[in-house]
Amino acid sequence: MNYQNKLQKIQKEFVLGIKDKFTCMTKFEQVLWEYGLLPKQEELDREMSNEHFSRLIQMAMEHTDTHSDRDPENSEELDNEYAAAFYSVRVCPICHITQSRPLVGSVSDLARKITALNPPRCERCAIDWMKKHLENSPKGENVDLIKPLSKEEKKFFDEYEKEMEDFEV
Repeated sequence: MNYQNKLQKIQKEFVLGIKDKFTCMTKFEQVLWEYGLLPKQEELDREMSNEHFSRLIQMAMEHTDTHSDRDPENSEELDNEYAAAFYSVRVCPICHITQSRPLVGSVSDLARKITALNPPRCERCAIDWMKKHLENSPKGENVDLIKPLSKEEKKFFDEYEKEMEDFEV
């Protein structure tokens, strides 16, 4: 998939509401980093309005730099680190264990706020990072989202479990 196709996909997912703005912004950043149009240490402002983000995608699609239309998978200009990561076995940079699954590049907390993981890591290391991150988050930030079941909810789920015990496939 080339530069324009990737941006069109991101724009479609954003405009149609298939993915949320923060996920689309993360994907957009990754495309810009991949094609060298945004320095790796820079990130987009997560507070920008939907209209501004939509216009930013449109401007990126109108970008006519000859290097932006290259496909990095077929380019001779690949740097060794990217080529090694793409074509070789995946190894988590945190625990150094070989992975058969893709590495995790971003996570979402209970408030559905997406946080980019740098460097990407295996699922186990991403979960450990989230546990550490949530333990260090200020009290009250995630507390409102987690609450015990009310009596009515508990009764509902107890009845539901009893119904499921008798269920046969």
